[in-house]
Amino acid sequence: MILFFNRIVFGVFILTIGFQAHSFEVSATNERISLDPHLSYYQDSEGTLSFGDIVALTSKGKLTKNTGGVLNFGFTDSVLWVHANISFSESVYEHKSWMISLDYAPLKNIDFYVRAGGKIRHITSGTSLPFQSRPIQYRNFVYPLTNNEDTQHDIWLRVQSDTSLQVPMSLWANQKFFENETLKSYGWGIFFGILIALGLYNLFLFVSVRDMAYLYYVLYLVGLSGFVLFLNGQGFQFIWSNTESWNHYALLFSSCFAGFWALQFSRSFLETKKYLPGFDRFIILVMAFSVLCTLIGAYGVDVSLPKLSGWIAVLFVITVVATAIKSYLIGHPIAPYFGIAWSFFLTGILVYVASVFGLAPTNYWTDNAVQFGSATEAILLSLGLAQRIKLERKQRYQALQSEHKSILKWQQAEKKLIERASYDSLTMLPNSTLLYKCIEDFKAASTSQDKRFGLILIRFKRFHEVSKTLGNNQANRLFIRAADRLSNEAGRLVNLLPICRSIDYFHFLSVIDSTTFAVLVEMTDHSQASQEVAESLLNVMKKPIEHEGILIDINAIAGIVTFPDHGDNLDTLTQHASIALDNSNSSSQSISTYSQDQNYYSTRRLSLMGDLLKAIDSDELTLFLQPQVNLTTGQVIGAEALIRWKHDTYGFVPPDEFIPLSEQSGIIRPLTSWVFDKALQFDKNLQSLGHDIRLSINISVKNIAEASFVKNKLDKLEQNGVKPERFVFEMTESIMMDDIDMSLPVLKELNELGIKLSIDDFGTGHSSLSYLTQLPVHELKIDRSFVSDMLEQPHKQKIVEMTINLAHSLGLSVVAEGIEDEATLSHLKSLNCDVAQGYYIGRPMPYDSFVDWLEDNKKADFTENNISSNC
Repeated sequence: MILFFNRIVFGVFILTIGFQAHSFEVSATNERISLDPHLSYYQDSEGTLSFGDIVALTSKGKLTKNTGGVLNFGFTDSVLWVHANISFSESVYEHKSWMISLDYAPLKNIDFYVRAGGKIRHITSGTSLPFQSRPIQYRNFVYPLTNNEDTQHDIWLRVQSDTSLQVPMSLWANQKFFENETLKSYGWGIFFGILIALGLYNLFLFVSVRDMAYLYYVLYLVGLSGFVLFLNGQGFQFIWSNTESWNHYALLFSSCFAGFWALQFSRSFLETKKYLPGFDRFIILVMAFSVLCTLIGAYGVDVSLPKLSGWIAVLFVITVVATAIKSYLIGHPIAPYFGIAWSFFLTGILVYVASVFGLAPTNYWTDNAVQFGSATEAILLSLGLAQRIKLERKQRYQALQSEHKSILKWQQAEKKLIERASYDSLTMLPNSTLLYKCIEDFKAASTSQDKRFGLILIRFKRFHEVSKTLGNNQANRLFIRAADRLSNEAGRLVNLLPICRSIDYFHFLSVIDSTTFAVLVEMTDHSQASQEVAESLLNVMKKPIEHEGILIDINAIAGIVTFPDHGDNLDTLTQHASIALDNSNSSSQSISTYSQDQNYYSTRRLSLMGDLLKAIDSDELTLFLQPQVNLTTGQVIGAEALIRWKHDTYGFVPPDEFIPLSEQSGIIRPLTSWVFDKALQFDKNLQSLGHDIRLSINISVKNIAEASFVKNKLDKLEQNGVKPERFVFEMTESIMMDDIDMSLPVLKELNELGIKLSIDDFGTGHSSLSYLTQLPVHELKIDRSFVSDMLEQPHKQKIVEMTINLAHSLGLSVVAEGIEDEATLSHLKSLNCDVAQGYYIGRPMPYDSFVDWLEDNKKADFTENNISSNC
């Protein structure tokens, strides 16, 4: 302070001596005078000169006279001393109050010295000092000239800046200055009003459409506002007036912030990632550079932040304009708006930077180039955003039209796919998909709990053989004709449920697979409706189909199930109906209704399949014998061997359950072998006890198909020393007739071996008389279904009589089974039946019980009804 005071005193002393100075007189009535042409200056590159030093240099004429416009030294670290000598005429000075304005806001330090009336006044200000230190609270620097009754004023300014060093000075009449600044405030209000309106508008668009481009643009406007607020001084005046240190960072941070979001907006607005992937990566690098520059400023790295800000601004604008040009070249529709808008901003930035670096004169247009360019750019970008919305709406409309067309095509394709998925491609009849839907709809529409319907499966028997003979193409044509016949017949029947409706035609027939059809029968009032429908459909297929001049007989069989008795869904119903079809095929019946006993795939049957083989190996089965009596002599001449099985879990398992099971699983071969071995053992024991009777054993078609069946039986007979004549092999009609070509050679071998052959259950199958004469059989066994109630059913009695006469005419003996009373036995004797078997004579019994029964009836004459019945 002492040094400073000494220098002031020295300066006053110098002033009292007097010095030469460039001065001008204010005598006109102008209320605003530019001082720039009347200034002289000295550039202190070291920044060490004091006020006294500069006063001495002024008196010696060492200051340089300004011969141009505004003093502008660009970016420099030097201290600039500026001097002006002003004199007022008395007429002007008495009627006006005057002030000096320094119209450049980003000046770091200013020392204002004014001598008037023999006194020196010193005022310090600048962006490094609190805003309140300014003599007039204004965005730029304004210094009043105090009227000390002295019309002569000497003015010195010591100016230092960390941005561009400019000293645009003017002399103002007080009232004129404030009137002018009021007008300028209106302009700034319009400028920032435009930015705020654009920001709010785009923020609203972002909230509405959720397009990030609008938010990026709002953030860019925020950064641009901060950049302009720093340059015109209003940011220090109104926003961070209490934080003068922010003036050091504001320019860099606002520039980087605005540039970062401008580039991000450009990427989103022009979709550079999609259309310019290589250049998009360059934009990201520039954005990363902006972040790096921000960090440099934040951590106080020793660089000129204003210079860095200027170069960053130029780099950002050039990058954005280059993006617009490249987008325009690839035909992006919004690129022209974008490029023109940023060209205005680029022009404003370049003009302002040129003035900052002293490459362009400092004037009204260069001072406000950024404002003009940014305002124009913001308006044009908003128009571009509006155009973008229009284009997006147009594209969305076109996309909706395209989507609508695609949906129509998809619906048409879906309709075709549904038709293909719902109808058989060969016959165009509904397939199992529509059948399933029909069943589900029927179930859903049924209001009564006892609502029932029948499902009938119809299968073309041996159609695969026809296909192999004719070829696939011809077989398909034959299949279509057969399907048409069935479909026409189904349309004439009552009680059938329509599976679907095609235009004006109801379909009652559904295709399940290449040989199987299905129909649904309503059974509300008629429990036999399914049986009658099945018979009608099978009857229409009995007539041969003419194909390529050939009459082809297509045999059909039917399986019937009932909802809900046999299942509550299509899978279960068709499974059980298929089992009924298999039963029709194996039993030589054309129609079969499903029952649980037929289901070889139930849990119980699967369990029995595994346990049966174990029971054979463990000898857990029992062989029972049922006696047979010669009706002529009344003597016991034989017995039928019957298997009995007592299961550990299920108890007694009837033969008609596990015998078919063994045939299905292939266990029939070891089972028959076990029976034959037991029968051999029984025969030897009976012979040792003096009982000379034959034993009848049931054999299956699986046994006949066994390659070594005959040889194995012969070997066992020889090993046990038993004569073949002591055994009778019983076979059903279906075994012999289903594959006569395979059965006949085996039966002849057995006959030549000496084993007698018997046709079991005669009358239930379809034996042909011509084949019957060729078969090497010795006896016919009339099925119990004809014998047991023959006295009550005359037509059955007639069948039995005709069978006996037929057998005798062929030289065969006759065995009648199922005799349960004396009257039936007597009538059979009157018909000359040869052998009798049934509960009236004796039930099936274990070996020991059978031996006891034989002893008790050894001398009995059954023709006289002297029977010791074992029940």
